[in-house]
Amino acid sequence: MEPVGLRDPPVAPSPWSPLLVLARHQRTAAYESAVQSAVDIAHRTQQKIAALDYVEMVRPISLSIVLFRRKGWTSEQYTEWSHQLLRDQIAFVTPTKWEGETVGRLAFLHPNTTDELVDQILESMRD
Repeated sequence: MEPVGLRDPPVAPSPWSPLLVLARHQRTAAYESAVQSAVDIAHRTQQKIAALDYVEMVRPISLSIVLFRRKGWTSEQYTEWSHQLLRDQIAFVTPTKWEGETVGRLAFLHPNTTDELVDQILESMRD
């Protein structure tokens, strides 16, 4: 028995093909723009962290991922901080492990993430 679809006639090129090509290009451009926005805010976040005395970078950013530590925090404090941000509906930020140490991780995915939100997240670690 032949799988379904193998005997279907070939589809003739659509007169709309140029529009489909344009739509694909625009989606690609939008995707590239979104990725660039995430990378840009990661770079700005790295600069913000460098200006604060209670947090520090663990390693240089990688694409849109920022690994940082709150000086003096335990693993439990990172977990509670993460849960509080979620309860307050501020952000979904999870701690991670880096070389055996629990640290903060910001993974920027949404192109509309604002610097003000990053400031709020970092400020929530102050006390």
